Amino acid sequence: MNEEIKSEIQNDYEEQYMILEEEERKEERRKTIIIIILLILIILVSLIGASFSYYRYHKNEEHRNCKLDCHFDKDDKCDKNCDINKDGKAELNIDKNNDGICDVNCDSDKDGKPDYNVDYFYNRDEMFNIDTNKDNKPDFNFVNQDTNSDGLCDINCDTNDDGWPDTNIDLDGDGKADLNLDTNNDKKPDFNIDTDKDGYADVNVDLDRNGVCDVNCDTNKDNKPDNNIDYCHDYKAHFNLDTNGDGKADANLITNRENVDTDKNGWPNINIDLNGDKVCDVNCDTNNDGKADKNIATSCLDKTGNDVILSIDSKKNQKIFLHSIKSINAKDIIPGWSDTQIFAIENKSDNSVIVDLLWKNVKNEFTEVNNLTYKLDNGTTVLKTDAKVPYQDDILLENVLIPANHTYYYTVTYEFKETGVNQDIDQDKNFTASIVVSIK
Repeated sequence: MNEEIKSEIQNDYEEQYMILEEEERKEERRKTIIIIILLILIILVSLIGASFSYYRYHKNEEHRNCKLDCHFDKDDKCDKNCDINKDGKAELNIDKNNDGICDVNCDSDKDGKPDYNVDYFYNRDEMFNIDTNKDNKPDFNFVNQDTNSDGLCDINCDTNDDGWPDTNIDLDGDGKADLNLDTNNDKKPDFNIDTDKDGYADVNVDLDRNGVCDVNCDTNKDNKPDNNIDYCHDYKAHFNLDTNGDGKADANLITNRENVDTDKNGWPNINIDLNGDKVCDVNCDTNNDGKADKNIATSCLDKTGNDVILSIDSKKNQKIFLHSIKSINAKDIIPGWSDTQIFAIENKSDNSVIVDLLWKNVKNEFTEVNNLTYKLDNGTTVLKTDAKVPYQDDILLENVLIPANHTYYYTVTYEFKETGVNQDIDQDKNFTASIVVSIK
């Protein structure tokens, strides 16, 4: 009996052991299966990630390589650098740094019109509907502002519904119209008209905002100045002066001999008399062949190519430029010689600046008895007359206050005077110097 019990107990042990072994084998197989599944998942995730990276790389390459009229989706609408007027240049969704993000004239709803960071007549600088916090929505200097809630646009008015403002244009976001002022709500500009879309008022310039033209007055509505015409955007009346306010020009007239307008744009370009003294100052035609051969000005302000940046300080919002409009060469001159130098100082800042005008790098070989003389004027006032040019670096003019967003023009008239006695001692002598501007 005891043997049978022992045998049964032994069989029970063996059976339990086999059951445990079977369970262990099943657990091992389950773990193996789990590991295999995890490995497969890891491989799949890696393959998906690699495929996505490959897609993104080539998609980004596609975005970077496309320069004009770029289409990246299936809606048949341009997505980047869109040339909407077919002139070979981008006007809409402009990506300036090719990083795949729109910078200027961004069309967020794909209606073919800019919604935020809108520029001024395609100058590629965001000026209206500016997105200041990078959320792709306009936050500053809005288009179509109705400031007095009368249902009519007052600032940055888009009159033709193309997304760009046309009248009452506020360039700096101060809430005041700067260009193309529409004073009678007929959707047409009346004052400070920018005819060439360069950001400067050209015709019917109302300097004091009293509703009366002060400079470049267009009396026959042909978008060309007729009375009180300025020179190179200095906004000072030089030609066709209306001295008695009767709407008719009566002094320093534009004619076919003096202040000649050969290209018929309203501004003289030959035999220019800046101060009305009947003496040509700029682009003088001495042989009547219709071409300037003396005191030739290369071009007007902002187009000269000889501009010097005096100061650009973004923290102070300071932008000061020196523009060389006309230079001279006082070399191998003879008694009786005279010539003029014209330059301009432009303050594009929002604050006034004080500057000094300095003679620099002076080299004067003339004797004191025959030394050159000069006259300095600013177009309206003679600042110095019959002064002697220096022999060393010196001050030309001190403490000149230039208001914000103003340009001051200066003319230096040099002369080698005829004395009536022998002046051979100064034969072949030279005078060279630079006029520089020092900002205080």
